[in-house]
Order: sequence, then C-alpha cells, then structure tokens
Amino acid sequence: MSFRDKLNALDSPGDARAAALSTSDDYYAIKSRIHLKLLEKFDLAALETLPPPMLRSEIAAMAERLLDEEQAALNELERRSLIRDIQHEMLGFGPLELLMADPTVSDILVNSYNRIFVERKGRLELSQVRFTDEKHLLRIIDKIVSLVGRRIDESSPMVDA
Repeated sequence: MSFRDKLNALDSPGDARAAALSTSDDYYAIKSRIHLKLLEKFDLAALETLPPPMLRSEIAAMAERLLDEEQAALNELERRSLIRDIQHEMLGFGPLELLMADPTVSDILVNSYNRIFVERKGRLELSQVRFTDEKHLLRIIDKIVSLVGRRIDESSPMVDA
C-alpha cells in the first residue's frame, strides 16, 4: 500500500477517485484557482492575529464557499482533500506537509517540482507528491529556508534545511 493510499485510508474510507484526482492536472488547476481567490479575499495581516485552529476553520469555510461558487464537480472526499491541501499551502509547507506527517519518512529530497523522493527504512522512493510548478516549489523553499535563517539563490543553489 502506497503512502497516498494510507493517507486516504486515514482521511476516510478509501476512494480511489480522490487519490487519482489529487495527482491530476485538474486537481492542481482547481487548487490553484481556489488558493489564489483566497489570497485575494483574505486580509493576511489580520489573519496572522487569529489562533491557528480558528485560522484553519476560516480558510476551510471560505474555500468551501469558493468551491460552491465555482460549482466544482468534487465528491466529499475530494473536497476535504482539496481544503486540507489549501490549508497546508497557506499555513505550512504545501505538499510537503503530507510527507512530514508520515512517521515512516525519515528524509525528503526535492529534485524538481514534480520529482520528490522520500527515504523510508534507508531506501529512497519516488513519492506521488508534487508541486504545481517551479514557482510553487520556490515559494515553499523560501518559506522553509527563511525559518532556519538560510537563503537560496544563484550563488548558493543548494540548501540543507
């Protein structure tokens, strides 16, 4: 059973369609549109003052409204997965959050936006997780390295954080 299968089993009874959608281009397109609309609607400075659980709740409620407005053809599991992923984008490290939450993963190696490897029991595996594009990957990298006081640019193109 792959990590994605395990994750879907934890989220709710397995739905293969949700697992397939969450790695499809359609899923990333919907997620990107909803995420951008959320960023336009929220006053990010005001949101920083909210406690994390309330912030998660606000993001979920607004994402639900935007999905309803868009009339996105998603089942309940797909909607929950999409909202969870958007919360990870806004409050954490995007798609890496799923890998970081997996206790079997001892290391995460990002080679490009669509090639992310994980180490489990001393062995590297290509994961199903990916970023939307290079810009998305760079935003998350900047978030991570800024937290540990490091930087990444042309003069220092690799970082261990």
